[in-house]
Amino acid sequence: MIPMLMKMKIVERGRKKVNLSFPIILLWIAVLALLIVLLPFVLIAALLLWPQGYGKIPLAVYAILFSLIFSLSGLHIQVEDKKNQILIILK
Repeated sequence: MIPMLMKMKIVERGRKKVNLSFPIILLWIAVLALLIVLLPFVLIAALLLWPQGYGKIPLAVYAILFSLIFSLSGLHIQVEDKKNQILIILK
């Protein structure tokens, strides 16, 4: 499942924390539209490269992009230094 929401928490030591939520479903709609537009070009590239033995590479890259997008759900990124802490969660 693709992540629908991104939560960001920013904490500065000794100050108030900031919690932000972003609906990233709109981003995924734009990415999906872009992938659909690029599909004919990927298929043409695969057909042109097939006789040389490289035709599977564009198709594999296209499939890997889909698997990468669908595996982002549940991703936690936490960055800290002496003054700041940033936490990004994709749900």
